[in-house]
Amino acid sequence: MKKFFSILLVISLLVVSSVGVFAYGSFDQTIYNYLNNRVYTNEGKTYDVKIFKSNPSTQFATPVLLQNGYKSYLSSINPSSSYTTVAKVNGNVMQSYGSSGTSFYGLGYVNGVLYQDGKKLNSASDVTGLHSQYYPCFVVKNNDTATVRWFSNTSALSTALPYIKFMMPSTNCLVYDSKSVFESTAVYDEYDGGLRIADWNNLSNPNYHNNYNTAVDHGTSANTRTFIGHKKDGSFILVVVDSTGNGMNFKVGAQLMVDLECDYAVNLDGSDASQMRVASGYTNGATAGKVTTNGSNYTYYGSAFCIYNK
Repeated sequence: MKKFFSILLVISLLVVSSVGVFAYGSFDQTIYNYLNNRVYTNEGKTYDVKIFKSNPSTQFATPVLLQNGYKSYLSSINPSSSYTTVAKVNGNVMQSYGSSGTSFYGLGYVNGVLYQDGKKLNSASDVTGLHSQYYPCFVVKNNDTATVRWFSNTSALSTALPYIKFMMPSTNCLVYDSKSVFESTAVYDEYDGGLRIADWNNLSNPNYHNNYNTAVDHGTSANTRTFIGHKKDGSFILVVVDSTGNGMNFKVGAQLMVDLECDYAVNLDGSDASQMRVASGYTNGATAGKVTTNGSNYTYYGSAFCIYNK
């Protein structure tokens, strides 16, 4: 009889772990590789979220950063033709949704080329205006681990670049070292001055990284959102909080990305810009193409974050 109950206990533990135990909220179904149409529940509110999880054994990620004076539809923004793009979301904030204007704001680095505010640069010495509250970078290193950096000076950027595979400009850090940056326990950066990243109760504090100076909407409003994250197993997470459900603020967004087991995650452009596209064969049964209600096929974008087959 004791053996019988021991077996039951083991089975029940396996069931709980297969469903998932989350720090903040819950999903209506398990998260699988590729597209997941899910409902996320957090403190009694439900959110319609589109989640794409890459397969770390067969897929990788890259930013695509267009240069100033050129934008395109998200459907047309892809990495090199030698890659097969399987999923993508809109990139960082830009000057407008039209075909002209600054393509994106912040620092980007891809294929050995450095960009700032939609312009291709020759070296780190050409970068201007860096400070501790400048747009944070979602960084993937040459060893395929991730972090978030602010690069408050060009010297720090020059030192780091040889170890970086790519970096995607973003508006705000959500998750750092597997922790939500908006909780009561302070989270500090590892490299850029050791500053506290954010304080949800004092978002205008000039001593912290996340600040009104660079946030597009301060993060406190309930809005359509686009997030990207990295997991320790090497997979990437793309998330769009769709317009069919409740809008989400940054604090709930950070909790969502922690519940998706991201070690690092950031916010990209939101509102009307938020859009996810997934290729046929990677939708888990949904119709391929634009899988979000939000986002227009005819909006112009200056950057994107893409998942491709290795």
